[in-house]
Amino acid sequence: MTHSSPRLQHVLGTVALVCALAVSTVVPAQAAVSSAPLSASTSTPVSSTTAEPVTVSVQGNTVLGQTLSARAEAPSGSTYQWLRDGAAISGATSTSYRLVHADVCKRMSMRVTPPANSGADTTTSAETERVGYPVSAVVAPTVYGTATVGKTLTARTGTWPSGTKLSYQWQRNGSNIAKATSSSYNLTAADLGKKVTVRVTGSIAGCFTHQVSSAAAGSTTVKGAALAAATPAIIGTAAVGKTLTARVGSWTSGTSFSYQWLRNGKPIAKATNRTYKATAKDHNSSLSVKVTGKKSGYTTVSKTSSKTKKTAGAKLATSTPTIVGTAMVGRTLNARVGSWTSGTSFSYQWLRNGKPITKATKRTYTLTANDRGKALSLKVTGKKTGYTTTAKTSAKTKKAAAGTLSGATPRITGTTTVGKTLTVTRGTWTKSTTLSQQWLRNGKPIAKATGTKYKLTSADAGKRISVRVAGKKGGYTTLTKTSARTAAVKAAPKPKAAAKKKATTSSRITASGKSCPASHPIKGNRPTDGTDWKYHVPSGAFYSRTTPEECFKTTSAAAAAGYRASKR
Repeated sequence: MTHSSPRLQHVLGTVALVCALAVSTVVPAQAAVSSAPLSASTSTPVSSTTAEPVTVSVQGNTVLGQTLSARAEAPSGSTYQWLRDGAAISGATSTSYRLVHADVCKRMSMRVTPPANSGADTTTSAETERVGYPVSAVVAPTVYGTATVGKTLTARTGTWPSGTKLSYQWQRNGSNIAKATSSSYNLTAADLGKKVTVRVTGSIAGCFTHQVSSAAAGSTTVKGAALAAATPAIIGTAAVGKTLTARVGSWTSGTSFSYQWLRNGKPIAKATNRTYKATAKDHNSSLSVKVTGKKSGYTTVSKTSSKTKKTAGAKLATSTPTIVGTAMVGRTLNARVGSWTSGTSFSYQWLRNGKPITKATKRTYTLTANDRGKALSLKVTGKKTGYTTTAKTSAKTKKAAAGTLSGATPRITGTTTVGKTLTVTRGTWTKSTTLSQQWLRNGKPIAKATGTKYKLTSADAGKRISVRVAGKKGGYTTLTKTSARTAAVKAAPKPKAAAKKKATTSSRITASGKSCPASHPIKGNRPTDGTDWKYHVPSGAFYSRTTPEECFKTTSAAAAAGYRASKR
């Protein structure tokens, strides 16, 4: 040889094996899921005497989700490509490869391509067994739909490997239902009271077969279809000696019926025909009829009619009552019963929007706050021995109007000078009226001034004060009354000369110019627009922009002089 052979520079390690999942899938012998690592290797001889042969083998468990690894002896710089049934897998150029759904039932191999200048040939490993699918990964089918005769159930198949052919078999209490082999099934009368499931079989030719069954639809037995049913009605007059007839109404075609007549809701012995003749035992009792419908494959349904009026004896002559009076909160209404059989005794029940008003059982009724916006009526019940008790209800009134409050115009007492306190006298209002007040400055509300007293501030100087009183009571229209305005509020009297001089020498001096001296740095500013007097501190946003009328040593001295702190 004229030169030495290249030495093998690269050896790939073996990736640790992952134990195969335990499965119960029925798999043909040639496609069984591996339970031990696979090692497939091929060494392609090289005709040249200047290069050593490349060898490559594939190891690992050929089951979906497991990782295969390639062990190769090849020159440095060689490239690697995983193959699926001989076709390159895009991006799969590492020495390890995790098996995915697309690999199921395919054979895997590794191709190693040495550098062009190595003198070695491209080599491909032997193919593995077909990649298996762990049946533990198969999600059992579920059944959707209502388990009722006449309804359709649908199978959702769960998770299977790509390319799996699915078939279905519906079962009734575990036994196959003839010809029920599609993905949906229409429940019949034969399924009533049974549990219906579906068995799904998945297969890939020569590779994979597995069966799995769903739980019962709704996890319960199939219910009967719902009968179309109508509430029966009673035809005839509920009076002793009269015959009543049950009218069943519209039901599902082919329904058979049975009957049971009821007295005050309880079965009447042997009264099981479609007609019933009222007896003396029914006097002053209410009658009704229960109709039961049956049909194969359907749920048995019973419907009961409304009760009749109490079975009549003699009939009272009656009259519809009327209501006399105005429907307004606080007013009183009277009942006018009209003409009835002589000797009839009466009882009364007033109604609000058709519902009884608690304890409103007299001939007269005074409207309360609860009646506002409601229509009132009156039910009069007449009774006389030997006659059928009869009730008559009047027509409804118009919706009850709100009551009208009465209230006095408030008056203000007190001295209208800054620092003084004003008091409101509210006068006499409708009994139980709740009163509130709002003080006004030149007709505009003063913030937080809602008491019966109000202390005048510097902001009120030159302004006219009034107070607005509001009266509220449930069911009544809110009433407001506003007092007359006071005279213009006077400013607080200036301090006496001696006191002012003392203040000037101690904590307060008259300003000269735009600045205050260092000994009295607090600026006191009196706006001409009637707003509050304000004081400004050196750190304030407006300190340098204001021209003071007075200067103070401290903020407390400024506050004592009637100034309030600037907001900025």
